[in-house]
Amino acid sequence: MNKERLEEIEEHILKIDEDDSANRSKMLDYRHWTYELLKIASEQAERVQELEEDCEYLSHHYGLEAEQNKRYREAIIEALHGLKTLPSVAPRLYLISILDKALEGVE
Repeated sequence: MNKERLEEIEEHILKIDEDDSANRSKMLDYRHWTYELLKIASEQAERVQELEEDCEYLSHHYGLEAEQNKRYREAIIEALHGLKTLPSVAPRLYLISILDKALEGVE
């Protein structure tokens, strides 16, 4: 529902208040526009719920991505440290095992 539609409904309600027609006619108009507003409110509530579900989904996946990025960063730091400190014979296997652990999610 857009702002223009709400303004249109507001105009109709204000027109009803200014109108000198019979009370029964006014009551029917009020009921109609009240129904329209309730319909709009219901649609907006559904949309809010959809957006909340989307936010929850994205938040969950962002958390997973952040964990994975943290593991990768730690593995890279450890691998770089290993390159600087290990003797030249063993570093490759050691560094491969570090990176494998990061990719598997093993801490």
